Amino acid sequence: LSDCRCSMPDPPPLSEDDPLVDEAFALLGEEFGTRPLIALKDPRLCLLADIWRSALLRYGYAVDHVLVLRSPSECAKSQCTRFRRDPQFHFVGGDLTEGVLLWARYMHEALHYLQDRPFVFAAHQSFVDQPERACLDLAHALGIPGSAAHPASSLLANFADPALRRSTLSD
Repeated sequence: LSDCRCSMPDPPPLSEDDPLVDEAFALLGEEFGTRPLIALKDPRLCLLADIWRSALLRYGYAVDHVLVLRSPSECAKSQCTRFRRDPQFHFVGGDLTEGVLLWARYMHEALHYLQDRPFVFAAHQSFVDQPERACLDLAHALGIPGSAAHPASSLLANFADPALRRSTLSD
């Protein structure tokens, strides 16, 4: 977003032919090489979805969409924690109200992007509580043949690392 001279709460209008698609394409090659199955995950991905979709398609990947749902309160608490750790980078979300509004903004952007595209819902909590089961369920929903030994399970098992979780509803 900084390359576009925009901020996180004010994303730029981006299109599929944006020059940033070339950068995203190069990054996919650096990060994933020739892996046949990859997953991208970031709450802010919805702000740059057209760029990533274009780069993924150019790279030859089929693109499936998953909307992961997490409690707005947990997201807001997590954002407050991130803000306290690095207020220069995380300039939004210093209090719970801002955090919930940021969650709502991302959900709005994600739903707007997905309005004419097929997608599946997944519960964030299921990836924390039972990551293997959640990965298998998601693989099934996406039509990816899966078992505990299948690459999809190992790829998606790192989706919600409990060690990275900054807050829960009980905090």
